[in-house]
Parts: sequence; C-alpha cells; structure tokens
Amino acid sequence: MGRDLKDDNAFLSDLGFVPGCTVHAVADVHICVTTSGRDFDMALSPMTRVSTIRRTLEGIDSDIPWHEFWFSLDGKESLLETSTMWDLNIFSNTMILLKNRYLSLTVYLRGGPEDTRLGPIYDIEAEEEELVEGLKQRIFLESGIPPSGQLLMVRNNVLQDHLTLKQEELHGQEDIDVINLDSLADAFLSE
Repeated sequence: MGRDLKDDNAFLSDLGFVPGCTVHAVADVHICVTTSGRDFDMALSPMTRVSTIRRTLEGIDSDIPWHEFWFSLDGKESLLETSTMWDLNIFSNTMILLKNRYLSLTVYLRGGPEDTRLGPIYDIEAEEEELVEGLKQRIFLESGIPPSGQLLMVRNNVLQDHLTLKQEELHGQEDIDVINLDSLADAFLSE
C-alpha cells in the first residue's frame, strides 16, 4: 500500500497484511540529476520525495538557484514535489533533468462551459507566479478576446483573476479552456 515497512519486530497482521497481498522489496534507488553544468549521482530510499532531492542538492551546491527549476523525467512534464520515487515508478538507473520553472499551457477556445473544445488556439509558457489576469492579457493578444470577456477554466475549475497560477495549483503541462463570455451573451440575446 505504498508504506515503508520498518519495524522488524512487528507481526504481519499488525502491519495490515492479508492473504494474497503483495510485498515489494526495493533496494536503494539510483538516480542521476543532471544540470547544464554537472551531474549529481544519488542513492535514495524509494520513499524519498522530490522535495527532499531539491533540499539535498541545495545543500551540496548552493550556487545553483534551485528554486528556479523543476525536476522532470522527459524535459517536459514537471514532477510534483510531493511525489516519491515509488509514486513515480523510479526504481533504478534513472536520469532526472532540470527544466526552467515554467508552466506549459495549451489554450483552447470553448463556446460555453458545457461546450466541447473548438480546438487549440496556441501553446504558451507562463511563470507560476504570474497572475491569472496577466495570463488573460496574453490570451487577448493572441485571440482578440478581451480579458473582461474571458472565463478561464482548468480541470473544470474557474480561475480567479487575483490569484497566481501557483495558487490555482497548476502543475507542469495544463490545458486552459477559454470561454468567450461576450459570444455567449450575444448568442443569448439573439435568441
């Protein structure tokens, strides 16, 4: 169940074992975190979190601004800081890459909250500390939809103008749905 079994004196029944359960025996996980300047080889417990790797590397090399980077396995998707090696299915000889701490967003246009996507408008990179209202301004420059006429949604949640993308819990690659409120109003009035 993703738990680290540490108590050698415990009975199996005390640890939640039931007939037919599976026990995984995993030794240290060997990874290499690579930057543009150097590589960091590490041996970790499978339950080590990505955030712990970040803190460890900050202690080893404080000259690198670690807070400006995200960790990635493919250079595109960002690894959540709360994920463990176990969660990520990393068991041995894995390369972890650093990528700039930007969100990769794909912007889609929708006719309304219940409408299907009309297709992607474009891809955009945004800083996680950018305000949603700033993102609306950038979408306006591409799409022509004024910020006041935009309703932005991610995973069916409406984004609030005064919050940052980080506060809205956007991670790595995200799809942003843009609902043109002006078109909805025009359609409603014409009916």
